[in-house]
Order: sequence, then C-alpha cells, then structure tokens
Amino acid sequence: MKILFISQNIPFPPYYDGERLIVFNLIKELSEEHQIDLLSFAFQKELPYKEELSKYCQKINVFSKPSKKIFYHLFWFFLLKRRKIKREIKKFIKESSPEVIVVEGIFLSPLWEIFKEKPCILYAIDCFSLN
Repeated sequence: MKILFISQNIPFPPYYDGERLIVFNLIKELSEEHQIDLLSFAFQKELPYKEELSKYCQKINVFSKPSKKIFYHLFWFFLLKRRKIKREIKKFIKESSPEVIVVEGIFLSPLWEIFKEKPCILYAIDCFSLN
C-alpha cells in the first residue's frame, strides 16, 4: 500500500519529543511492508534529517518553518492562506498518488480540503498544555 504521511514537524530525531517518536516509529515500521512518502515542515537546522528519513521514505518534501519562535504560530495561520504552498502540497500528493493519507498535527487540519480526495486519517497527538 502507498501511504503518504503529512506531518507538521519533521519526525526526526525521535527522541526530541513524543510526537516525533510516534510518527517516526509508525513510518519505520510501516515502511517494512508499504511504500511511504513524507511531506513535512521543518526548521532550517532540521533539514539534514531528511537523509535519515530517506531510509524509510521513497519521496520526501520538506517546507521550511520560520526560525523565530514568536512567528511560529503565525506561520500556520499564514500557511493556510498561501496558494503557492497549497499548490505544492497538491502537486506532491498527485505525484505520490497514495492510497491513504495520514495527516499528523492539529495545525494541518484546516488544509483538509486538499486531502479529501483520498482516504485520510487525521492523527492529532500534540499536547498544547506543554507548549
């Protein structure tokens, strides 16, 4: 089965937090019997982790997040308004042609309209009280 993971944070390193740990292990275990693609968002310093994830993912597309914490939550608001990013996400979904999409992260739920053409699982595992 072809599975596309869309994650609000790049799921590596897995020891960084519980969200990354869960998503990384899902990708790692599922990749043994399924083709996994990943679309994620990462800070500049996290971009080298694509190399590690390529052991488990066929295709990886990572969008950059702002490095300043103060702009982080505003980033998600403006992301939803940017047509260019929506087009790039749609293009990656089309190229990946997954049978199912797993969307991890509550911040990505407003993009649901992009995912609705395929069977989709919204997996919200974030703990806002700790942020």
